[in-house]
Amino acid sequence: MALPLSITGNDLTIEQFSRVVLDYLPVRLAPAAQSRMKRSHKLIEKFACEERPVYGINTGFGKFSDVHIGRKKIEALQLN
Repeated sequence: MALPLSITGNDLTIEQFSRVVLDYLPVRLAPAAQSRMKRSHKLIEKFACEERPVYGINTGFGKFSDVHIGRKKIEALQLN
């Protein structure tokens, strides 16, 4: 079995992508990428709790970008 491909978020090649998709090459998230994702997640959570509009976090998308999404519906927005 092949060693997992370490995904950094910076340098994935087409060949690596192809091996993951077509050959089911296992992947793992590099520690530095995990750290960046955790910081981003905290920032998004902070924005979601604020009243000021943040595009795509607590507003709609595109022509609905001026539509405010209430806190109770933010999770559904992100899932949709």
